[in-house]
Amino acid sequence: MKKLLLFFVLTLFVAPVAAQEDDIDTDAVLNVVLQWDKYHRQHDVEALEALYATVCLYYGTDQTRDFILNSKRQFFAKHPGYAQRISDVEINIVNGATIDVKFIKEVKVKPTDKWKTYKAYFQLIGNTNDWYISCESDETTDINLGKREKSHPRGEILVDNTTPLADIFNDKNVGKDICTDYWSLVGFEGEAVEGPLAAAMIGAEVIGARNAICGTLRKGDPLNPKDSDLQSQTYYCGGTCSGGEFTHRVLWIYNKVSGKLRVYPSFDGE
Repeated sequence: MKKLLLFFVLTLFVAPVAAQEDDIDTDAVLNVVLQWDKYHRQHDVEALEALYATVCLYYGTDQTRDFILNSKRQFFAKHPGYAQRISDVEINIVNGATIDVKFIKEVKVKPTDKWKTYKAYFQLIGNTNDWYISCESDETTDINLGKREKSHPRGEILVDNTTPLADIFNDKNVGKDICTDYWSLVGFEGEAVEGPLAAAMIGAEVIGARNAICGTLRKGDPLNPKDSDLQSQTYYCGGTCSGGEFTHRVLWIYNKVSGKLRVYPSFDGE
């Protein structure tokens, strides 16, 4: 009887995972990786645009897709002989909307250089056969960021439902990690008191149980980099935002003059 019960328990637990994996087109996932490699070898920035999510955790820093593309455009212009090749692609399905990819990346900045090897990785978001890069980095970068963190600790700002927005988004916190989640912002059931950040999220129509600010605070407006006034009065930080079934990487952007907090991209496709 115990064996039979164990059999049914295992069946109920394993079956949803198998169904989830069957629904995901791993060929489509692999195609994103191969296209990414191809377009880097061709220095085709315009083609790369279709592969990235609107916001991406890019070598340790949350950035907009436009920032990433511009960085690659400048890099290719500076290094016309850049070449790369990839191998050993490993795909790991995290859930129905998130996939981790690891691979070996070899690069040469100049044709006369020797190949340099990196253990690279992506995180892709999407569904079934539509996937976009929401994180791009490599283990070498992670190690260097870890060393930098040990020598120059960023510090961490914990936010709850009593924290004023001005105490979060200010010059003294730039470079620090901002961490919060839904329950910290609205209080626990039975004694919930909506805090300033929760109110701002509700005003932007983006609060939800899986929404969070979780990244390093930076100064400036990433959407208007040439507007000097906005650069001096705006702060932004990476985070996540749930659109219902899926969770996406976003930027939380705060203007200290208007006192408004907004999320990019918004659910209406901003």
